[in-house]
Amino acid sequence: MLLNEADWVIDCVGILWPDRKRQLNYQNASIQPVKQIITTIKTSETKFLFISANAGPPAYLKAKRAVEKYARQVLGKRAYVVYPGLIYDRTKKSTYYLGKILHVIAALPGLKRYRPVERKILAQAIEKILQGETSEFEMFRK
Repeated sequence: MLLNEADWVIDCVGILWPDRKRQLNYQNASIQPVKQIITTIKTSETKFLFISANAGPPAYLKAKRAVEKYARQVLGKRAYVVYPGLIYDRTKKSTYYLGKILHVIAALPGLKRYRPVERKILAQAIEKILQGETSEFEMFRK
C-alpha cells in the first residue's frame, strides 16, 4: 500500500463542527479516518504528522486529543503533532479577516492561545519538521 511506502503522512483533515444533516460527527469525520491511517502505517517506517489544535470547541479538542493519544500509542517516535492556532489565508475570506484581527489582538489575556497563523507560515514550519528540524508549532515530539 502507498501509505506504507511513504516517508511521511500528514493529516490535516477533519471537521470543526458536526453536521447532523450530512451525518458528520467527530468520530466518523475526524477520529476514525485518522485511526485507519495510523493503523495502516503501524508496521512500516512511515512517519506521521498530525495537525492538531491548541484552542477550539471542547468536543473538537477532545477529538484532536484522542487522535494524538492514539498516534503516540501506536507509532511512538514516528508520531509528530503540531498545534497551530487559527490557520488563515487570503484565499479563504471566512478565516482571513478573523485571523488578521486575532493576530493584532492576540497579545490580550485569554486570546494568546488562538495563535493565528498564516497558511504559508505553517507550511514552512511543517517543511522544517519534515527535514528533521523542530518547529515553534511542535509541542510534542517523542
